[in-house]
Amino acid sequence: MCDYGIAKMLQGGEATYSSIGTMEYMAPEMIKASKGYAHAVDWWALGTLLYELLIGIPPFYHHNQHKMAKMITSKKK
Repeated sequence: MCDYGIAKMLQGGEATYSSIGTMEYMAPEMIKASKGYAHAVDWWALGTLLYELLIGIPPFYHHNQHKMAKMITSKKK
C-alpha cells in the first residue's frame, strides 16, 4: 500500500479535515470532514479492506459515489 506522500503526522488529540482517498474505504468521519477526524479512520479502512478480501466487495459499495457516501454516513452502527 502506498500513500503517494499525502499522509499527515498528527500530534496527540490533533484532527485533520481533508478528504483524500478512495470512497469505498472512507470512514464516515472522513466524508463529514467538516467535523475533523483522527487515527480511527485508519482502523475503518483496514476493516473495510479485510471485509472486501473475505466477501469480494466493499461493505457499502454502490456504483454511484453520492449514494455510496450516503450509505456510509447513514447506516446504523
